[in-house]
Amino acid sequence: FNLLFVTPFDEESLSRIFVTVVNKFMSVMARDVLGAAPGAVTATLEVYSTVLKELLPTPAKSHYTFNMRDVSKVFQGICQCSRESLPKVDDLAKCWLHECERVFKDRLTTRQDMNWFTNLCKRNMDKHLKRPYDQAVKLEPVIFADFCDPKSSAYVEMQDHEKLAGKVQECLEDYNS
Repeated sequence: FNLLFVTPFDEESLSRIFVTVVNKFMSVMARDVLGAAPGAVTATLEVYSTVLKELLPTPAKSHYTFNMRDVSKVFQGICQCSRESLPKVDDLAKCWLHECERVFKDRLTTRQDMNWFTNLCKRNMDKHLKRPYDQAVKLEPVIFADFCDPKSSAYVEMQDHEKLAGKVQECLEDYNS
């Protein structure tokens, strides 16, 4: 029988690790977008630590277990973007919001928890990315995808939700045939 214990990283170490990784991927972005990357890291780590403290697993919500893989999935999604898909800081903020919702909010089961998480993201977007939600987000829900345009595989915001729904329906029919 063996017992292995690894002490969790402190906030400063996690921030340094993720800022280094994200800055490497975002080095091709516009200067202001690259400058906002550390804010996205801080916002994500704050969302993660708050979710860990506030959304504890219960018998009815046993899947409310979050770990560092979730944080890395947020940045994995952001790092799929190109310079064209994130021309401004507002676009980075929207991509960050989409990834946080995809990774964390999609697991939530009650409307109360979902609303709480949305408000948490709005506060962190304003606090760390310096972009108020109402100014950055013009179309809800914010969705990024890479499969709608057959000519491009760029991970971009979907501005036309009807076109997205049609493409998803087409993919579903193709899958089911």
